[in-house]
Amino acid sequence: MVMKEDVTKTYLGILEKILEVKEGELASKLDERMIEDLGMTSMQIFPLIGELVDQFDIDIDYAEFLNNVHTINEGVDLVMKQLDN
Repeated sequence: MVMKEDVTKTYLGILEKILEVKEGELASKLDERMIEDLGMTSMQIFPLIGELVDQFDIDIDYAEFLNNVHTINEGVDLVMKQLDN
C-alpha cells in the first residue's frame, strides 16, 4: 500500500520539475492553489496528470482534475482515492 507521505513527496517532485522551482520549495504550500497562487498554467496540468498516471499507474480524468483539484493537497487526495480503487 502506498502511503500518503510518499504520494505527497512524488507529487511535489513532479510539480517542482514542471514549475522549475527548487526542491523543497513547495513543501510549505500544500494548501495553496496551483494555478492562482503558484502560477501554474492550464497547459502545465497535462504533464502533471501524465506524470501522475505514469508514476502511480492510475487513471485520472482531465476534466475531473480541473474541476476538483485546486491545491496540492487536493491533488494528493485524488491520487490516493485512485490508488484505493
